[in-house]
Amino acid sequence: MERKDYFKIGILMLLPVLIFFPVLKSTYFYTDEIVQLWLYRKGTNFAMFVEQGRVFNDWLFRQMYSHIDAISQLRRLRSFALIGWTFCVPVWYMVFFRVCRDEGLPSGLPFFSVLFLVCSLPFGISIQWASCMELFIAYTCGLLSGYFVYRFEKRGWLPALLFGVTALAFYQNGFGCYLLPFFLRLIARQKADRKMVAPLVVYLLVYVFYYLLFIGLEH
Repeated sequence: MERKDYFKIGILMLLPVLIFFPVLKSTYFYTDEIVQLWLYRKGTNFAMFVEQGRVFNDWLFRQMYSHIDAISQLRRLRSFALIGWTFCVPVWYMVFFRVCRDEGLPSGLPFFSVLFLVCSLPFGISIQWASCMELFIAYTCGLLSGYFVYRFEKRGWLPALLFGVTALAFYQNGFGCYLLPFFLRLIARQKADRKMVAPLVVYLLVYVFYYLLFIGLEH
């Protein structure tokens, strides 16, 4: 990457802070945040997300909510999400940059793709709603899972499995970001080829492995 790319990354990292800084000073709540604040307090064995297969997410919520005693302190969880997303922005840019470079896509696409992400409604919800504070982990792990297969093919299968299961264990929808590098490849080449088959097989195998792991934990 060139100096201008680091400048773009700096702008993209600054934007979430500028947009969502008021959230860090505001006191408000949603109903499910109050439920979680009450049920995840210290000394309880409540596990809201384990049955949904989101084991890592349940552990995170237990750690975070058990140290909160007041509604005003929910700002800590929103700060966690904002800081997490801010430091994940460079990862998204670098993945998009390298894929676009390899596929001959326009050089401005990585910047505007990540800009769209930062300004999107789901991005805002994941910061403003403490019950979604884990989304930056799930979506970024899903993206990295796909990127390792895209970049390293067979050598990337193991890290793809690790990042993929992590994404699924936080929030299942996040693993869908695995497909983004291959979606860009499809856009660039305007057709599917045999090289798309193996990544799709890995994608499905990660789901199978995760499902078997989840069934094993249940029993």
